[in-house]
Amino acid sequence: MLKSIFLFLVPGFWLLAGEPLYYSFATSENGGVARLRADPATGEVLEHKTLFVHEEAVKIKKVALSQNRHFLAANLEDVEDAGNIVLLDLREGSARFLDLKGEADHLLFVENRLYVGSTAGRLFRVNPEAGEIEKEWDFRKLLDPSGRRPEDFVHDSEANHLWVSFQKDSRQQRHRGSRLVGIDLTTHRIFADLQLPRDHPDLHYPIEVDGRESGPNPEVLRVSPNTNTLFVTLDLYGAVGMADLDAAREGRLQNWTVRSTAPDGSFGSAFPDRVGDLQLQGRDLIVVANASQAGGLAVVDPRAREVMQMAPVFGGLSTLESVPFADMLVSGSPGKIKARTPEGLSNNRTPVTVWMLFEIREGEAPLLPVPLSMETPVHRVMPVDRNRSSLVYLNLGERADEWVVIDVRTRKVHGRVKAFGSVGRTNRLP
Repeated sequence: MLKSIFLFLVPGFWLLAGEPLYYSFATSENGGVARLRADPATGEVLEHKTLFVHEEAVKIKKVALSQNRHFLAANLEDVEDAGNIVLLDLREGSARFLDLKGEADHLLFVENRLYVGSTAGRLFRVNPEAGEIEKEWDFRKLLDPSGRRPEDFVHDSEANHLWVSFQKDSRQQRHRGSRLVGIDLTTHRIFADLQLPRDHPDLHYPIEVDGRESGPNPEVLRVSPNTNTLFVTLDLYGAVGMADLDAAREGRLQNWTVRSTAPDGSFGSAFPDRVGDLQLQGRDLIVVANASQAGGLAVVDPRAREVMQMAPVFGGLSTLESVPFADMLVSGSPGKIKARTPEGLSNNRTPVTVWMLFEIREGEAPLLPVPLSMETPVHRVMPVDRNRSSLVYLNLGERADEWVVIDVRTRKVHGRVKAFGSVGRTNRLP
């Protein structure tokens, strides 16, 4: 299936506004993508408009923006094989649906090529100019044992490698996860299949309960060349794992180090789910928020391979975003809480009305948590302009259908607009 849709775009206030925020939205009748821009000095909303709306896009979710700002892609959840990716050309105002085997999940633009993982155990590279798949990796055939499905990707730009995490096994463990796969984007060759130690069998679920949960379950990836670290969160083990990046680039898992992110130091209870990056006095640090009832936020020093701070915060924060202009990290509170039960892992979501600022300080405890209250649940927080402003967008409301512009220093609200539907996801700002 291939559909082309013409969109009418009006030039925005490119000189006055901060970086554009693109977000997906859905109503009972349709779904689409919108663009929001605010003045980084005053918080005035200068542009808020739909770029794409279609009745077959009610399941629209993740969005990704190309580095050259020419293309935006979004996936459709629970849609398999046909019309599961929307590709927007932001220059000419057109969009098309693409057909990828399986259900499209994670999206990432690298050097203006779109990489998409699917539930069919495949990774696709799409040429957005042509709107065509130009390369496909079938991990069910290329890995031994067979790979279940890609979870997260990160680009190691220094080596031009793509690192891919494989989280869970298939239910009967025919296709295996708990591994990190490295792909050379120059040669297209898989050069590393780092199968992670399954050394906490007491935390695994038996096949008759849920055979997918039978390993550390790596999820969110980071690459830190400055500290020679390949970093990943380990969902089922409630921890983070770190290995030597130079060895990983050669296909070897070396100096594998696992650290709990739970407030009490236990394994299997924390469910580290969201990650942020922090630079402090020349050090690259990684901040991890847990999706457990106990919550907790861990500041990880990848050079030392240690958790240097545990901060007491509630569980289920959104992705931690940096606001360097204000020396803060910010996060919303969509309230995703996971727990172990005899029947498998439970996963509940209850957004709350408190969102978080983290003031950055010097010393061995660099983050000071500051909870702030709003009148309705705060689902996510995004900077208006990371390096020019202390303003952020709050996506709030019982239906996640409102945007507020607020100053993280003064806590003053500067602007408020109704979203075009319930907000699904936003693009990550550069």
